Amino acid sequence: MSGERKQLQRFVMSPVVWGVVGTGILLLFLWFGFVPELGAASILSKPLTFDSPIGNPVLAFDKTADVISAEPGDIVQYTLSYSNTQQDSLAYNVRLYDFLPAGAAYVSASQITTLLPDGVLMFTAPSISPDTGQVDVTVRVRVLPGYEALYNHAMVTADGATPAQDSAVVLMTPATDKLLLTKTGNKATLLGRPLVYTIRCVNDSLVPFNNLWVEDVLPAGVTLTSTSVTPAVTELPVLRWSWDKLNPGMSWEVVITGSAPSSVGIITNVAALYAPSHVPVHTLLTTHVVSEGAILNVEKTASSAWVHPNDLLTYTLRATNEGNVTATNVILTDTFPALITPLNATLEPVSTSSGRWIWELGEIGNGQWETVVITTRVNTAAKGSLLNTAEVGASNAWSGYDDVLTRVDMRKLYLPLIMKVREH
Repeated sequence: MSGERKQLQRFVMSPVVWGVVGTGILLLFLWFGFVPELGAASILSKPLTFDSPIGNPVLAFDKTADVISAEPGDIVQYTLSYSNTQQDSLAYNVRLYDFLPAGAAYVSASQITTLLPDGVLMFTAPSISPDTGQVDVTVRVRVLPGYEALYNHAMVTADGATPAQDSAVVLMTPATDKLLLTKTGNKATLLGRPLVYTIRCVNDSLVPFNNLWVEDVLPAGVTLTSTSVTPAVTELPVLRWSWDKLNPGMSWEVVITGSAPSSVGIITNVAALYAPSHVPVHTLLTTHVVSEGAILNVEKTASSAWVHPNDLLTYTLRATNEGNVTATNVILTDTFPALITPLNATLEPVSTSSGRWIWELGEIGNGQWETVVITTRVNTAAKGSLLNTAEVGASNAWSGYDDVLTRVDMRKLYLPLIMKVREH
């Protein structure tokens, strides 16, 4: 073989040449969009420059996640580690790309990053050599509902070096404590009397849940009178409601009114909440149907469904006896949220300790009631939802319970719109 041919062969087989060729192939892949979720518009938005490497750099790359499975709303941290393993070499214009999957919402990163379209993160470094050691970049994302797994791909490139890539898979598990379901209603009722159930669903996570539905199974002998929200399906004894989305911190509520059975006994109302990416949630309420007795109930309302920090908020408690026997030594208790400061009440409480005000109401006869109005102030640090609960009871009576949920809305500042008229 001639000397010129051998020289040409050594040139063609050179790692530097293959590194340049590999980079060229990568750029072609990027241009035609073969790399997941990354096209030429994202990467080639700026003119590319090429710096020849020193020696024959070899890039090594590893991508890991801090968990193998996660629930919607969880934070997952990825670690992207890259290095140059070839001695006496130096690679320039290092680019680290992390292709976030659709089910991950970017939260933060340990290094300055450029957020490209389609959920692509880019980290840059001027150069890397074996003396640089291993470089770690951490990326934190929040898991969104509705996905079976997060397939996260990442890649490191440098001028004249073959790119290195790796992937990490995080499996999704159904959320267990993100959606809350509660049911309140009568603990006891007289034969044939009105019966009221309140079902409330709360999203206690940092992500929205979609395509939710609630089913309620009425107890045997209960006659349906009305519902505050029209069911999507009414196949008695089953009622079903559905809606598209429940945002973080928001709630959905329905009030069901019916008539108690005409025979003495114990009835149980069961409700269930379903949503993709969340385990079903169940709740039940047991009611005693009696022919006689003192049956206390309390209705709690708020002056507004929405408040701002530092606003005044008024609660009204109405304690009643729905039975046919007088209740004696009646005690009314109101438990305030941590971010509420109670100021005064129309009836002086006997105790105001530990965020709970207590009133002694004495006797309440059949059909009688007592009303207490409480003025409170919303703390400046309040946010989210304020849940206020009240309970009324007596030693010779069935007790009653009610709560009210109030949203805290941050104040918005609107700047004045000024229009100037140009004089001619």
